[in-house]
Amino acid sequence: MVEVSPSLLAADFSKIDKELNKVLRATNRVHIDVMDNKFVSNYTLNKMTPNLVGKCINFKLKPDVHLMVNDPSKYFESFVKVGAKEISFHFEAVFDPIKELRLLKSFCSAGIALKPKTSFKEAYDAVKESDFVLIMCVEPGFGGQGFMVDMIPKIKSIRESFPKKPIIADGGINNEIKTLVIDAGASILVMGTAFFKEQNKYK
Repeated sequence: MVEVSPSLLAADFSKIDKELNKVLRATNRVHIDVMDNKFVSNYTLNKMTPNLVGKCINFKLKPDVHLMVNDPSKYFESFVKVGAKEISFHFEAVFDPIKELRLLKSFCSAGIALKPKTSFKEAYDAVKESDFVLIMCVEPGFGGQGFMVDMIPKIKSIRESFPKKPIIADGGINNEIKTLVIDAGASILVMGTAFFKEQNKYK
């Protein structure tokens, strides 16, 4: 079954409880992007904190934490302590992805995230070691970007190589594109702008 994981990057944090209730009406998952303004040119550590993970869990939501940061291992423990069960970090952000994945696996389900320019072949061993893989379908850092259709072959290749591995597709996914992404093999769709725009129709 394909799941939707709404991205809080597109939420209105001035009324976060209402936004989380919108998520809860639609799904039991939520996506939290943690950015340090170093690995990507955006900063969310002021709001995408471990406390937010705890709040999501209190709302009976299952957060998947996407670390878009340098030196991701220094963040593992703080997010695990508040109950995060799924954490991904970027292949491109570390020297030894396998070592980092094995460390993270000692705490929770460990995912490897790939930027659009990182090939599946290049990251194959890390994808194999991971519990799940997150495919960026836009350049990471900001919401509201258009979906990069050349990510479809990457998703298909990973699905063919690892039939049972969860694949998260993240970025630019809307109601028009999601069937294409599902058919390629994605099992979890991160939807931000499109999700909250749709939910706001029912305020």
